[in-house]
Amino acid sequence: MYDAMDADAYGNILIYPATRKIATEDPFYTGYEYFERCCERAKVCLAIGYSFRDYDALTRLRGAVSVNDKLRLLLVGPSADKILAGIRVPDERKMPLTFN
Repeated sequence: MYDAMDADAYGNILIYPATRKIATEDPFYTGYEYFERCCERAKVCLAIGYSFRDYDALTRLRGAVSVNDKLRLLLVGPSADKILAGIRVPDERKMPLTFN
C-alpha cells in the first residue's frame, strides 16, 4: 500500500491464506481487515499473478469497492481477463493486463 501524500501512512503487507474457510482469528483477521481499510482509500489495487480464489480477500475487496467509487482493480497475469470476468466488480473498474 502506498500513499503519495504520506508514504509512511501505510506499510506493505503479505496476507497468508487462512487455514479455515473464513479467517476469524489473528493474524489472518487483522491482515484482511487492514487490506479492506487500505482498499477503501486507494485508487488502484494492483495484483500480480493472483487468482482471486481466496474468499476472504475477495469479500474484503468487494466491500471496499462498494464504499470507494475511485478504486480500480488492475490484474497482471496470463489469464487476467478471464479471472477478472468472474469477479463481481463493475467492468469499468476492472483492468486486466493479460500476457502470454
